[in-house]
Amino acid sequence: MPKASEAKVGETKAAKVYNPWEDMITIKIPKSKTDKEDVPVSINERSFIIKRGVEVAVPRPVYEVLRDKEEAEAQRMAYIEANAN
Repeated sequence: MPKASEAKVGETKAAKVYNPWEDMITIKIPKSKTDKEDVPVSINERSFIIKRGVEVAVPRPVYEVLRDKEEAEAQRMAYIEANAN
């Protein structure tokens, strides 16, 4: 007699594959005096327009691109400040 944890012959368990495009993250890009325009993001022929000042749900890859952009901008500003004469 098979154990309860064993699959019967012919049965397969479908493993759920992680799809980052289905993993939605809520973000809000603030408006400022100089930045009022919506933010375009394009990844592998997928394009998004993110409204500033509004909470929106975006797929994880879009969130990661925006996060990486902010980190790169912070590094750029730190470099400029450190090398200012």
